[in-house]
Amino acid sequence: MMQQLIDQNEGFSYHWRCKELGLFQLCFADDLLLFCKADVDSVQVFRRGLDEFAKLSGLHANLQKSHLIISRSAQEEREHLIAALQFQEGHLPLSTSAFLY
Repeated sequence: MMQQLIDQNEGFSYHWRCKELGLFQLCFADDLLLFCKADVDSVQVFRRGLDEFAKLSGLHANLQKSHLIISRSAQEEREHLIAALQFQEGHLPLSTSAFLY
């Protein structure tokens, strides 16, 4: 489902190290890492995907455990990114994160 949203949205940008592989997520057990460029359009695609998944499955991201990791180079967009994804800002190491560079 998330892949379809990415494919349909021209505003989504992959993290620069993930673009060649088309990588946007890594999963292990109940942990999910999401990767994209640190821009609001890309983060909003993830937000829509998480919201759609919640509607279909009844499973919601735990906002107490979910974090947004923002690189130093993207700090000027920090407030906009946090508002778009609605996760608290976190620092490594974490179990559930969205990595934005």
